[in-house]
Amino acid sequence: LEDQVTKLDSCLDGSRPHLSAMLTAITNTKAATAKAAAASVVVAKTESVAAAPVVAVPAVPKTATPAAVTTTAVAAVPAAVAPPAKLTPVSTLKGKVQITDILPDFVLIYWQDGTQPEKDIDVLVHPTGFDKKIYVLAPGGSIKLRSKDFSGHAISALSENTGVSQSLGALGSMQSRAVDVDWPDNSLMALRSDKSRVAESYVASISSATYTLLRFTGNSNSVSIDLKNPRGATKGYLLMPNYDPVPFDIGQGQDKSLTVSRNNISVGSVTLSGN
Repeated sequence: LEDQVTKLDSCLDGSRPHLSAMLTAITNTKAATAKAAAASVVVAKTESVAAAPVVAVPAVPKTATPAAVTTTAVAAVPAAVAPPAKLTPVSTLKGKVQITDILPDFVLIYWQDGTQPEKDIDVLVHPTGFDKKIYVLAPGGSIKLRSKDFSGHAISALSENTGVSQSLGALGSMQSRAVDVDWPDNSLMALRSDKSRVAESYVASISSATYTLLRFTGNSNSVSIDLKNPRGATKGYLLMPNYDPVPFDIGQGQDKSLTVSRNNISVGSVTLSGN
């Protein structure tokens, strides 16, 4: 038994260097294998990263700056207005003028029918006044002044409504002179002398020969109108000294009521009826 133990020890002692070398080899082999495995992992990761496809990121478009908008104002188109109905001319104009203030010397009413009164008139100057209370003259006409007085006169014309005035010149004893005038249409011009004893007169500057002259009589503050209409006019005028002009338009079968004013203050009325 001792011999066998002795042999076993001898064998173990003899195999110990071989076992040590074997263990060392095994240890070195494991370490090398582990290192190789780690290296292969690193390489694989690197190749994976290198082989990953590059994904293009689309550029974010810049927001376009809006162009300036020019606003053009469009004029409003007025709605179509139906033309007024055409008036049927009257054959005779009837009516009445009533005044609640100081009565005028006369009422001149006429149609605007395209006719023309005289273009040249004679005006006589007497010691106390002119030979007529009213003269009718076409616009742009001429006045021939004749003195019937032994005194001289300075004659002038004035319209209180329009503010138009004109000096007609000096007129010597028994002298005469012609004066061209161009006064506004549809106006009354007062004729005056520088002599206070001479009563004033009037010149109606109108474009019509179809007129009538009305006068207040007695204590009446009204006058009646009766004016024929041979030319078939539908518009006319009414003039009175020191009163505002009264234009009118009227057709057959119509009745009109108009205001008479002085300096835009109501002082009477005009009623008209078309027959």
